[in-house]
Amino acid sequence: MAIDVNKKEREIEIAAILNKFAYLDYNANKDPKDIIGIRLGDLHSDYASTSAASLTLISTSRDEGYPPEMLNAYTFKDEETGTIYVAYRGTGDGKWVDNGRGITEYSPMQRAAAGYFDKVVENHNISASNNIVVSGHSKGGNSAQVATILSNNRALISACYSMDGQGMSAAAIKEAMRMSGIADYNRQIDKMVSINELNDYVHPLGIGIIPSSQTYTLTQGDHNPYQLFNRDGSLAWTKDANENIVHGTPGNLTKAMNIVSKAAQLLPLPLQSALAVDIMGMFECFSGSEHKVGTGPNDFLIQLYSLLAPLMPTFGLLCRFSDIQEIKDLFDLAAMMKAEIANQGQGESSFFHGGGGIALPAGSGTTTLVFDSAKIKLAVTEMRNHNNSMNGTLQKAEEAVNLLGKDWDGGAGDAMRTRFKRLADRFPVIYKDINEYAAFLEKAVAAYELTEKEITGSAETSTGSFFK
Repeated sequence: MAIDVNKKEREIEIAAILNKFAYLDYNANKDPKDIIGIRLGDLHSDYASTSAASLTLISTSRDEGYPPEMLNAYTFKDEETGTIYVAYRGTGDGKWVDNGRGITEYSPMQRAAAGYFDKVVENHNISASNNIVVSGHSKGGNSAQVATILSNNRALISACYSMDGQGMSAAAIKEAMRMSGIADYNRQIDKMVSINELNDYVHPLGIGIIPSSQTYTLTQGDHNPYQLFNRDGSLAWTKDANENIVHGTPGNLTKAMNIVSKAAQLLPLPLQSALAVDIMGMFECFSGSEHKVGTGPNDFLIQLYSLLAPLMPTFGLLCRFSDIQEIKDLFDLAAMMKAEIANQGQGESSFFHGGGGIALPAGSGTTTLVFDSAKIKLAVTEMRNHNNSMNGTLQKAEEAVNLLGKDWDGGAGDAMRTRFKRLADRFPVIYKDINEYAAFLEKAVAAYELTEKEITGSAETSTGSFFK
């Protein structure tokens, strides 16, 4: 039976507080022996007046043998009720790319998340008598989902609260079903709840395993654990007139990322994987504290549009042979993004605010993006010239070495010829890779220019749709 969030409101609030605490990085900054056994309110004064203040820290991922760069998680115990809370930290700097891998494969960091839960159970005498809650924000939400379907002790979990956590890969889902069978897998899914900020852009990515009936949209926020809360410290639930929690309506950015994710799942796996890693790399630039760039929504739109534009003809090709709504939506989204970018500076962005349907904003025009096709064409030409030059030089060098080898006997000569042969044997692969990359860039430039032309034309129409 699915979880009734109205009956679990306090439990979910505590989980959200712990998810926020996880971002303080005590694993990296504190020795486990100095913090284990301490109450949350005593660990940090900001948490002394919260509903989670009396919980005791009983485990950290570092204490269980996981370095902070691999995993950052904390386990607390409510001594009064016996409830165990496992909180996984969200994405840290340099870890966004693993999020991309986690969308297309069962990644090493995901395996660590499942492993940590098993170690907590085994090392701390946790049993079915405990009410066990796993949770996390962003990547932490995905980690909580992984623990719920892929840990060896998953059956002990009572509830999983994924906050802005992205979906899974087909590989991870298949592994979960292989481990436990479909019936057990479905029982674990029933324990999950997805709670997302109004314009969160991460949770739509990947294959969503939490049903819409167990998914809730908050009234604010984009992808920030602090924006999960109202000013009074309560979660920013969407509620009806009777103060009952209701599902809510996602904002436009969430809807847009839903379109991107569903369309991307139609691509061949290598291209899907590359797109996922690139999108997560972009999120790293906008959300990672060390690498943060950009000043606002339009910077994000321009980067996302630049990333998707070269892929549009691939999606368009699929469209010619099918009637896939996700691809049609993607083209309409691109047209809408193009017009929105052109309108930057003309008032509040209609793309990033409100929960209504996505519609093409008024206005038209073009903007200059980072993608400089002329420079890329020049780089491709130079790349091919250098590659051919190196190939010719290598062939001459090989002739000279062979000629030298006739007059240079002994171990030193043999060693030199052996080392050169290894280089010569590897070079055809390098030469082929460089030429293939040059061909890819040429196709990307052609695709970009075609898409730029199509989207500009679409943005100047009254409907913004390529499909009449």
